[in-house]
Amino acid sequence: MSGTIWMYSDRMDDWDILFAQKSFITYREGCDYYDLTEKVMTRLAQDAGAVYKIGTRFVRIRRDVFEEYLREQYRKELADEGETDLPGSDGLYPGAGEGEGEAETGEEPAKDRRNL
Repeated sequence: MSGTIWMYSDRMDDWDILFAQKSFITYREGCDYYDLTEKVMTRLAQDAGAVYKIGTRFVRIRRDVFEEYLREQYRKELADEGETDLPGSDGLYPGAGEGEGEAETGEEPAKDRRNL
């Protein structure tokens, strides 16, 4: 085998290896392999710019361009999730920052006033 596919051969079956050898795939092959609906597969392939039309009847998807687009979208999704995990963002930690500045005013909290 050429390239780096041999590093993953213990996790791949014959179908994966045959699929990896193809440069162009049909919508149906892509739907079956990536487990996507035809509508989603069509939209993603067009967004990736991987659609090649041959005449009026045949449409093929360039697999390497499509997979690179999927990787790029996955990286963006991970980066977006990483930003929302910051403390105090999007209300994940309600009350964060509350109570700051009370000591500067010199006023006692209301609960202490009840004890007077």
